[in-house]
Amino acid sequence: MRTFSKLSEFAVTCGTNPLHTKDDFLIKLNKMNMFSKIDLSEAYFQIPLDEESKKMLVINTPFALFQYKRLPFAIASPPAIFQRYMESILSDVPNCVMFLDDVLISGASFDDYLISLELVLQRLQDNGLICSVQKCDFFVKEVTYLGHILSSK
Repeated sequence: MRTFSKLSEFAVTCGTNPLHTKDDFLIKLNKMNMFSKIDLSEAYFQIPLDEESKKMLVINTPFALFQYKRLPFAIASPPAIFQRYMESILSDVPNCVMFLDDVLISGASFDDYLISLELVLQRLQDNGLICSVQKCDFFVKEVTYLGHILSSK
């Protein structure tokens, strides 16, 4: 079986993007009254690889060579790459936090919440990112995010 262990070792040295802690999120979400949670469908596979990365991610099978076109799970750096990608799209949106493929939009007022929600949805659409609608919650007063129940109370 072929692995990407050598490539993963290289990827780790190429730089990482630290993931946020739950405390980072909880501080930002204090005093919020409305929530939406968006889950991205097959998150990593939505990120296209550049040509140089494709060349490094080739699998030799008995039948043919297989080249990834999208970010695979099989290497060490996808979480950091994906988090950095999501932050490049959404980090300036007010009342929005993200942890990998889970995006949470909130607002102290309905108007603030709606502005942020519209902005997030537009940015996701502009970047060709697809949501898993079955796993999303919109316009709720209580939501579970990263194992915590958040509510307006």
